[in-house]
Amino acid sequence: MRFGIFKALAMACWLLGACCMGVQAATFAPDCSDPTRMYGCVIRMEGEISAGDAERLGAVLAKRPVTGYYNILFLDSPGGSVQAALELAGVVRRALLQTSTMRLTNSKVESSKVENLTCVSSCFLVWAAGVERSTMNVEAGGRHFGIGLHRPYFSAATYSNESPDRIAAMQRQAMQSVSEYLRGEQVPQALIDKMIDHASSQVFWPTMDEGFALSGRRPWFDEMMIARCNYDPTYVAQTTQWVNALIIDLAQAKGKRTLEQAGGARYEQYIQRTRKYNACEGGAKSQAQAAFQKLEIQPLPPAGTTAAAPVSPQVQPELPAPPVPEFKDVDSRLAYLRWLGTQSERLNVTIPDWPAPTRIEFLQTVWYEARRAGLDTSLVLAVIELQSSFRKYFVMEGSGSRGYMGVNPSWTGKLGDSNSALLFHMQTNMRYGCVILRHYLDKHRGNTAAALVAYYSDSHAIPTSVARARQFPAQVFAAQKKWIYVNDVASTSNSKE
Repeated sequence: MRFGIFKALAMACWLLGACCMGVQAATFAPDCSDPTRMYGCVIRMEGEISAGDAERLGAVLAKRPVTGYYNILFLDSPGGSVQAALELAGVVRRALLQTSTMRLTNSKVESSKVENLTCVSSCFLVWAAGVERSTMNVEAGGRHFGIGLHRPYFSAATYSNESPDRIAAMQRQAMQSVSEYLRGEQVPQALIDKMIDHASSQVFWPTMDEGFALSGRRPWFDEMMIARCNYDPTYVAQTTQWVNALIIDLAQAKGKRTLEQAGGARYEQYIQRTRKYNACEGGAKSQAQAAFQKLEIQPLPPAGTTAAAPVSPQVQPELPAPPVPEFKDVDSRLAYLRWLGTQSERLNVTIPDWPAPTRIEFLQTVWYEARRAGLDTSLVLAVIELQSSFRKYFVMEGSGSRGYMGVNPSWTGKLGDSNSALLFHMQTNMRYGCVILRHYLDKHRGNTAAALVAYYSDSHAIPTSVARARQFPAQVFAAQKKWIYVNDVASTSNSKE
């Protein structure tokens, strides 16, 4: 999604109650005994969505369960921060998690009852990101269950202090941005229009049929499983319809026969085929979730390997620390300091072992070198995260690429004096990495995806046609979401939705 969308979404507020600070973060409870886990474990999210929730979910995913992977994320939340919800959605997508507001209370499908949960406001953004979505919108005992929506809005302070023109522009951009995001998640325009029509003090509850229409597997995930696991959507649709009819017949008959007895040989064939497919899908999910495991920082190289040496004019001289930025006005300086503080907190979640001075120096260097090369800082941070997991002395197996941005040593001969040891120096490594990425962006006429494929292929010394090189842009864009920062609305950075 374009940065402009996140700019509005990060400011927007979808809140059932009042906007306030200090909201209790959502909890993420893993469960491998849940009767609906089928072939993988499940995670249940409860509470209001707030900053850091994406990292908390990632930490759960990093601890591999006994089944090897997590399958479903159950959502029970009144909403919260849009920015945090989008970061959560990115984790859900990268981990190939299903999302659901309903769970069975019994392992026997034909006799099970359904526990309905509630996912309202910005929680809907997380639900929409699931590779397979399920919900049952019902009303019972005067309560609504399932998914609920209303238009985005801002903090009370924003409506009190901003000019009418500014409020109108912000509201328009927020609604357009939310609508574009949901369209990208295949939410029908008619449902989006109903959401926009409902004020922040109201909640639009889709009908049961509308909820069912939003449920199901995502087209991109279908195509991925067709290619990887020989998934047959026609067979699955036809057989699922037949199994559902069997379940209804058994429930109406109120007999003691099981699905296995009623379905006979056809049901046994269905079970065997389903197990084989689910094993393949589980392998894909296990592989995707393995990326959340944190890698240990490698030991420092021997003394003397990072000694200073001259660097070419293209890369510009090695500096002991990044230059202190200068600003034309106070607002620009305050915006930079807010960015620095916010990203330092985020970095502390990712790498808690780094002391504050190290985080600040690292982020100052990212900010300076990214701006020098005309790159988004969020893009550079995402590349660093995926290339080296923020390891200064990282060395890539095979190609020997090294440092934070995984720079291929051959570039030191093209741009410098062939002293590859300098790539372990923070600013020199980022200077090379940003210059190289800028080079590929220019070469591919601003096509970021193509530039990232070329960058990955160069650092790993593999052809651009290799599948993992082609997958790198999507991984970067997903990681980039948590590093995006909107620097012009400090007053709403802690507001909820």
